[in-house]
Amino acid sequence: MVVLLTLVLSIGLSCKNNESHTTSGQSELNIEEAGLVQPNEVALTKSYDYAEDWQVFKQAAKTKNKTELANLCTEKITDFEGLTFLLSELYIIRALDQTPFTGLNTVDMDGNSYLQFYAEEIYLEDGYEYGTSLTLLFLKTDSGLRLDQYFAAG
Repeated sequence: MVVLLTLVLSIGLSCKNNESHTTSGQSELNIEEAGLVQPNEVALTKSYDYAEDWQVFKQAAKTKNKTELANLCTEKITDFEGLTFLLSELYIIRALDQTPFTGLNTVDMDGNSYLQFYAEEIYLEDGYEYGTSLTLLFLKTDSGLRLDQYFAAG
């Protein structure tokens, strides 16, 4: 009787283990089919939304948010007061509004590939023609889109 009871319990536990294994296998299959990352896999690279960074930069420029601008710059940029002043020019605000991320030009300079924003204004005053411009050079970095250099003229 004891042997029979042990045998029945053994078979019952064995069936139960098989059921949970099947369920587990089914879950893994569904995860694979869905294209989800397995729990033991580690993502090696992170993809950044540079277009979103561009929108954040434009908003920070319009609102003169120096803290946010600082977060979107490389360590080369240190004069956020001056940068904020330059970005507050009306012609620059208009150009920023009109420039989508795809409107940034790729330029090579100093061994780096930059995304370039350029805005200029040419006007007449007292019969003389004047111009002013601003060039912003952005790097695509591992931490997102970052302003690395800027040049103002005029």
